[in-house]
Amino acid sequence: MIIINKKIKSSKKKCTLILALMSAFSLTKAQTGLQGIVVEKYYSSTAADSVNADANGSLTPLRKGSVTYRVYVDMAPGYKFTSLYGGVNVHPLVIKTTTNFYNDPVYGQIYPQGNSLVNTRKNTTLIDSWLSVGGVCAGKMGVPKNEDTDGSIGNTSGALTNTLGAGFLNNTFGVAINSVVAANAQDGLAPGSPLSPNGLGLGSATDVFDQTPGSLFTCTSCAVAALGGAVGTTTSNMVLVGQFTTNGVLCFSLNVQVSNTVTNIAENYVPASPETDEFAFAGLSYCSATTPTIPPVDTNDVSIKDIGALESEVVVYPNPSKGVFTLTAANLNQNGSFSYSVFDVAGRMILSSAIDKKKSSYSEIIDISAFDNGLYFVRVSADGFVSTRKIVKE
Repeated sequence: MIIINKKIKSSKKKCTLILALMSAFSLTKAQTGLQGIVVEKYYSSTAADSVNADANGSLTPLRKGSVTYRVYVDMAPGYKFTSLYGGVNVHPLVIKTTTNFYNDPVYGQIYPQGNSLVNTRKNTTLIDSWLSVGGVCAGKMGVPKNEDTDGSIGNTSGALTNTLGAGFLNNTFGVAINSVVAANAQDGLAPGSPLSPNGLGLGSATDVFDQTPGSLFTCTSCAVAALGGAVGTTTSNMVLVGQFTTNGVLCFSLNVQVSNTVTNIAENYVPASPETDEFAFAGLSYCSATTPTIPPVDTNDVSIKDIGALESEVVVYPNPSKGVFTLTAANLNQNGSFSYSVFDVAGRMILSSAIDKKKSSYSEIIDISAFDNGLYFVRVSADGFVSTRKIVKE
């Protein structure tokens, strides 16, 4: 279903606001702030969750096995998230699914920071679909579950009790999000002060996240902005920009602006074909799976990370260097596959290697000293899963 912006008023004024947002700071030719887009598989619903949703009058059924995805903007230290935006002429902002987005029928929100902690603990509120600039509810910021250290807020309605387990080979969702079920639960909430998103030029596009059955959020000349900027609450500096629950395939094409916290110099990133003052970052396009009903996106791109599906811990050091790096990977499947490729900033592969490994760890020296100084990407594929590291030759 295509959502048409029926409710846009004073479009010239809104377009001016968006252009002002995008040009509020001087841009630089550097591109160091965006490190990746992280997609986390947060939860998979059960039959009991479906009953709870139906009993509360959900307009879109919550199907058993629906997956809740969280999407984070991963930034370098010293950077803040400024906005998701849809370009004025090209690069629309797109989030879509092959079925419908699920919205909690009682406390569902387009932007979740307005929910109280008490209400977030009820029914299926914690897996509602929404957009964000870091917040999940009042007083709580979103963090990846593997960075959550304060347990879970629990659920007062007896919902969200799926215990998926932490074993990587069995699933990709991590531990339970409900502390009633597991003492070591991680709900991906951390103390903080969420900002209220400033939506510009969105019109009715956000209706699909507010009890209106729909499968497509898209807009141009629009922005979901964190005025003043939002930073991550952990040292990884990830900001949660959206949560989406669906029993279908999730795909998105995002445009992101981040800014240096000291200089306020902004950097704009788009998936491909950058215009003036934009940089290409192909990981901004993503599909959870390929399907004939949605054009496939290259999920092996050098900038995509799926933290719920990475078995190995990958380290590249020293970084920066003169061009000689050591690549190490641990916790590998001993009988699995392993390969790596090195790409330059334009996406050209300059080195690659495939290893038929028979051990659980790996180490190799990579030499790119013959290539120009600058930014490179090392993409490691281990047992069918992908991890990417930025490296700098100076």
